[in-house]
Amino acid sequence: MATVAPVQAENIPEDGTNKGKKKKWYKKVIGKLIPPIWPKLIEERHYEYASKGLIELEQKIVQGLEESTLHMKELEPLYGKLKAEVFRVIKKSFTSKDKELLQEAIQVIVEQESEDSKCIPELENEGSSRPKGWMQAWKECIRQTVEERIQDLPQEEKLNGPPTIISPIVAIGRLFKGDLIHLVTHLKACYPEDFDVCNTYAQHYHRHIKIRTEEIAQFELCEKDNFAVLYWVQNLYPNEILKNPKLAGHIDDSRLECLLSQEAVQMLENNFLRNERDSYDEHMNKAINFEVELWKKEMEPKMLGSHYHSELQIDIVQRHVGSLKKAAELRPELERKLSAVLQLNLYDVIKITDLCHKEAKLRSGLRESTTSQLLKLEDSIYNALLQDFFVDIKNNFKKMSQGSSPFSYQTMQNIIRIAENFMEPFHTLLDESYKVLSGKIHKFLVQEHLARILKRKVSYKSAQQMQTLATQIGENAELIDSFSAFYVSLFYIITITATLKTDLF
Repeated sequence: MATVAPVQAENIPEDGTNKGKKKKWYKKVIGKLIPPIWPKLIEERHYEYASKGLIELEQKIVQGLEESTLHMKELEPLYGKLKAEVFRVIKKSFTSKDKELLQEAIQVIVEQESEDSKCIPELENEGSSRPKGWMQAWKECIRQTVEERIQDLPQEEKLNGPPTIISPIVAIGRLFKGDLIHLVTHLKACYPEDFDVCNTYAQHYHRHIKIRTEEIAQFELCEKDNFAVLYWVQNLYPNEILKNPKLAGHIDDSRLECLLSQEAVQMLENNFLRNERDSYDEHMNKAINFEVELWKKEMEPKMLGSHYHSELQIDIVQRHVGSLKKAAELRPELERKLSAVLQLNLYDVIKITDLCHKEAKLRSGLRESTTSQLLKLEDSIYNALLQDFFVDIKNNFKKMSQGSSPFSYQTMQNIIRIAENFMEPFHTLLDESYKVLSGKIHKFLVQEHLARILKRKVSYKSAQQMQTLATQIGENAELIDSFSAFYVSLFYIITITATLKTDLF
């Protein structure tokens, strides 16, 4: 094959104001078909011009033009060198600030893919090297980049708080978030939309995180690690990373598989409920036994100001609230489940007063002081037990006056039914504690009923309308009375009457 005599390569014009000169120079070089110029273009990082020139040479070779003095095999090393340089730029884009070079590298991929699209397999000339698959090579480059960045993470990544079993995964998640924010802020504009660059990176990072999370979940985890994995899966990863405000609209999380199967999550949640219950039991028993020992030793309680003080009620209620807060950080439904579990543990604490009267051999004055503190403890526990119930009842009372009937009998029936269902698990309480609990509910029902009557503005012109209203109010009151009578709380009526004047008026 004839060869073209080597011609000294002209100096390549710089970018910027000399673009017109550069275009003329490019056409001149292409016309001369000087092979030595392409390595020079690549070395000096003029990737787009090198790509265009190689494509034109390739077309001339495929078309068999007379002036073509090259074989296709002579272009492949040049393509290989160009591809290596282009994807080196892609890999370094997270640490480089050269946007123009990145745009040029991406444009080469676009041009090569465009040339591939012109390739019709059944009409290919013999010797054609198309398709070259640069887009697929780009995706593979992204995969390798993600893997290399994960491998380059420090072995001991600094995290907030003590290390846990998920600390290495959290470090990957932090890298994921940082890289995606950098991508959105600095690099995404360089890519055509069809590259879907953010989701491409996200899917590779997510795959690594999912694999490692699944591996950890297979172990028998301690209480701390079990909670850490749940918190990562249900709160930290979805909310702090995938739904980070800076990434809003850039990641389609519907295309990402769940980190764990529903069965694995259910197992972790069951472990969490059991761990919290056991830990709560242990904590409560230690606190109560400590106080019991003090009573048995007839030790006088500490003074706070002019009153005796005990940390027991604060300690137990804070532990109760803290457990529910942990569950709420995972998901609301888990908080409700844990609340039901922990309520059962509070029942025994209510019996402390009876223990004081029967077993603690205290001096007369000390007995009264201790009893007073225990009554305050009881009151705090009752409030913890009834808090969610009262919210539910109050919401139902609000519905009563929203319909056509000012005081719906059906709504009151539903309220009483809710109260009866709430009382059902408490049948194992001591009689006195059972009466107190039902009495508190009775008081609340009366308060809310009277509050609705006082807040409701009515203006009836006929005696019949007034009589109907009075009948509705009376029927609702009878339902409340029947409830209280059934639960033997009539003894509490005197106290209710006295306190209602203060609470309502």
